[in-house]
Amino acid sequence: MHARLQTVRALPDQFNGPEAAGYLIKVLEGHPGFRGVHLMVQIGSRQGLNLSLWDSGEDAEAAPARTRSVMGPRPFPLDHDEVYDVVSTASGSTALADATVCQVTWFDGPRSAAQVEAMRRAGEERIRPVVEQVPGFVATYVLCHAADSAVVVLTLATSTEALERITDAVFSTSLLPGEDPALLTDPDRVELYKVENQSLAGIPVR
Repeated sequence: MHARLQTVRALPDQFNGPEAAGYLIKVLEGHPGFRGVHLMVQIGSRQGLNLSLWDSGEDAEAAPARTRSVMGPRPFPLDHDEVYDVVSTASGSTALADATVCQVTWFDGPRSAAQVEAMRRAGEERIRPVVEQVPGFVATYVLCHAADSAVVVLTLATSTEALERITDAVFSTSLLPGEDPALLTDPDRVELYKVENQSLAGIPVR
């Protein structure tokens, strides 16, 4: 599975309502390879973030042109627009439809193969088993950019309080045997978003 991650610095009001979001979702659902989309707005600002999920990288790359053919030219510029591999997903006991907030954690590239492997091991073997048990945890997507191995981790939850519990759970873990803390760098930035709308039919997490 692949993802297209798009952000806009200041989402115009006319594109942040249920009608506009519903129309965009309907258009995306008609594209080949569409799996799902989360439409979000940053808490405390008007920055928008769209995470769309696709069967293949080709479908993800073709999505903007296919959308333009239906909706016309984009009426505002994007700050970030990249296609990523979805390298890992995780889910808790709460339904994906119940997600209300999302923490987006950015690890900018370039990153070495050793750094990427260290992050993979930490996420899969140390962090995931703990986070999946936290009340209010919904799902996590781990994205990796093919060109420079930049990593983006999106954590969906039912509330900001749940996100705080998830963070506490992550920091409560101890390094596994052989883990090198020098390879586990701090994120470049962490952002908090409200989930405004979503389409979930083809997303392979609960």
